[in-house]
Amino acid sequence: MIARWLAVVLWLCSPALWGQHGTTPKGSPAEYPAHGKLGEIELGAEYLVHSVSSDGQTYFVPGFLVVEVALYPPKHQTIDVATAHFALRINGKKGDGQAPEAPELVAYALKYPDPQQQRGSAITGQLGPIILAPPTPQGRFPGDPQAPPTPRVPDQNRTGIEKQPVRTADEAVVDAALPVGDSNNPVAGHLYFAYRGRMKSLKSLELIYRSATGQVVLPLL
Repeated sequence: MIARWLAVVLWLCSPALWGQHGTTPKGSPAEYPAHGKLGEIELGAEYLVHSVSSDGQTYFVPGFLVVEVALYPPKHQTIDVATAHFALRINGKKGDGQAPEAPELVAYALKYPDPQQQRGSAITGQLGPIILAPPTPQGRFPGDPQAPPTPRVPDQNRTGIEKQPVRTADEAVVDAALPVGDSNNPVAGHLYFAYRGRMKSLKSLELIYRSATGQVVLPLL
């Protein structure tokens, strides 16, 4: 357990993590399946189940519910965008709702899955049929000497044009995460909520947005 937490710290400090760029906001909040308004701030949201899209690829994120959110500030005004303003209420449970997880921790869980929690096959989709493949063996932490060797793939690029590196799922969840900070323009991105239950058990999902002026609840499911 100590070794795993040490690995988490090393991973979070790794310069290899991609920055958070978020997603492209839709033209208006009304274009999202769920939308609302708190004061002069307008919001849109969409429940994406376990999927994250980035650079034309769709990634499966097991163990987390994914919600895309968009905020539209009043004209010529700046708003504070923070994941701490959001929560997810599952099946109408009382309380403040569940806080989103840090995207870096979600990325770590994908790159170094816990063998005790890993189930089934890893799923990756790319603009079409979902591709099923067995889980790729990973070390327990970066630099693990017991990690299996990375298989070498023959280079079949004979065009002489350098190929862009393929983004992995752990990089995609960080890149697509909601950017935080002050913004005077519409901003959008993904939030990740840990969920280990059965999908059939989900009867209702509500996204809660809170600020100093109050809160608004957006029904997602």
